[in-house]
Amino acid sequence: MATLDTSTVLGGAVSAERYRCAEIVSAPLGGNLQLVYSKNNGMQRVLPTLVARGLALCRAFDTLENHARSRCRDLKLDPKQLPAVRGELQKLAADGLLVSERMVRERIAHAVGQAPATSGAVEPITSVVWITRDRIEPLHRNMLSFIENGQRHGRTSEFVVMDDSPDATVRENYRQMLRELKRQYSVTILYAGREEKERFAQALATAGAPAETVQFALFGMENCGAMYGANQNAVLLHTLGEKSLGVGDDSVCQFAPSPQPKNGLGFFTGADPAEFWFYPDRDAALAAVKFSEDDLLAMHERLLGRDLGSAILAFGGANAVNVGELDPQFLRSLPPNIPGESSSAGRVTVTMSGLVGDCAMSWPRWFLLAGRSRERLMQSETAYRDAFRSREILRVASQYAISAGQFCLSTAIGFDNRTLMPPLFPIGRNEDSVMGLTLRRCFPDGYFGHVPWAVLHAPQETRAFASEDMWADAASCGVSGIISLCLSHGEFGPGRTDGTQRLRILGRNLTQLGALPQSEFDEFIRVQLWRQASRTLGAFSEFLRAYRQSPDFWAKDIRQYATTLREAMMRDDYSAPRDLRRGRSADEARAMTQRLVGQFGALLAAWPEIVSATRTLQQNGVRVAQPVG
Repeated sequence: MATLDTSTVLGGAVSAERYRCAEIVSAPLGGNLQLVYSKNNGMQRVLPTLVARGLALCRAFDTLENHARSRCRDLKLDPKQLPAVRGELQKLAADGLLVSERMVRERIAHAVGQAPATSGAVEPITSVVWITRDRIEPLHRNMLSFIENGQRHGRTSEFVVMDDSPDATVRENYRQMLRELKRQYSVTILYAGREEKERFAQALATAGAPAETVQFALFGMENCGAMYGANQNAVLLHTLGEKSLGVGDDSVCQFAPSPQPKNGLGFFTGADPAEFWFYPDRDAALAAVKFSEDDLLAMHERLLGRDLGSAILAFGGANAVNVGELDPQFLRSLPPNIPGESSSAGRVTVTMSGLVGDCAMSWPRWFLLAGRSRERLMQSETAYRDAFRSREILRVASQYAISAGQFCLSTAIGFDNRTLMPPLFPIGRNEDSVMGLTLRRCFPDGYFGHVPWAVLHAPQETRAFASEDMWADAASCGVSGIISLCLSHGEFGPGRTDGTQRLRILGRNLTQLGALPQSEFDEFIRVQLWRQASRTLGAFSEFLRAYRQSPDFWAKDIRQYATTLREAMMRDDYSAPRDLRRGRSADEARAMTQRLVGQFGALLAAWPEIVSATRTLQQNGVRVAQPVG
């Protein structure tokens, strides 16, 4: 922080009260000054730049004394400045730019008191849904496990299969397999392949939805690779008005708790509260966990669709909440308890289980792990090398948690589709990451719930990372990453806007990018990729500094990744997505990327109308998937 006259220090005894930075926005004013504004209480102050930097570093609850010592260390100040720094922090706390843990707990207690009397009632998940393609045998195995788990717990869920297999014979074989399951277990099974989706797309167009955009939403675009997102869009339209659980066709209904469980409910500031364990092979991973026979749907129902007050009440009230990593944004989603504070009703719109088994990732991204996950990764060079070869992991949160981040993993994912949810980008992999960002941008009062149970992700074929996979993420970009950069770029303007308006605004932003001259679009994407790469390189440098470039084998790989990224940034084809390069030149891939950006913009803008038309069709008994046999 800035060098201050010690006469500004407030007197009094040292307090044990704990504080962290409020939800703030800052803007440089020149002259080494910044305007800092608290979104929690509307307070604004002009601060020296170094003071504003110190404020932003107070990311966890701690005493002002400890914060002062940490800021002196972080900002490399003379220890003699400690009293001045402590006094400045006292001023920031008095102004509400630092939020006290006591106030947060009071707000949480107030939220529990305001929760409706029906908060304890659980609205059930009514559909379990799979997306699949050319994987009849794995799907049969995995559906059996979910059907039998549901019957053990008295569930009457519908089981829905969304299939984008291109071969009509394969699709008919799916229907035959599902008819046999229905006969054997007397359950309701619905299926949608190409034929069923095309009939529904025609019905939507007849109901007034834009036909070309509906086609893009449900079928993507030819010769553009996997269509996971298109299949998920069909799921969203089929389950409109429901709570559902979506699982991959490699996910088995066997699940294990966190090895280090914690009671209560946590509020998490970062993207993903999961911890990681790494194993050399599948047998080792399975031997490390103990599978349960509990009700998986009930685990998701503890959070899915609940407002924050009701969620807290469901876990035993305010005293059962861990606020150690709480993001101050959550305060605006609790009933107002501060004069002048804006408030909105926040709720958990998506829930995610962890996973054990195959990591479900295209390449390993373990370089920037911290805390206990990093300690496990770095316990030996052998363990480290195994993690970058084997795909076998345990990834799970230690407790039920609510996050205001954008991390989204669709291995076993619950959707509260009773209110508007955004569409997914139909093309390629990492569609769940794009959805997480879209949710965060368009529905800021919608939160992610994390379930401390890991579902078995067990592809039947053997998978392993190749040695070059360590650098694949640095060497080139993917189309979903470019879509995310475009989504991050748009602004919504002043005033509070609801999710419908935000979808339309964001859609228009992408449509405008898609209409730029090709050279201008290419330049825009290159600049955004360079900025992203710069942030990544900055994070690597900070990690190397924080961990003193140790251990050597990790530091060497970090430097190799950074070198690969720097070299890739300078190539002419860096902005041509790798997943659109099959059969295309770099120029053709860039042109296709721009077309996809424009198409996805049109989909975002039209999605509220598509959902409205779907709701009308649903009322008339017309749905995407149809009952089998």
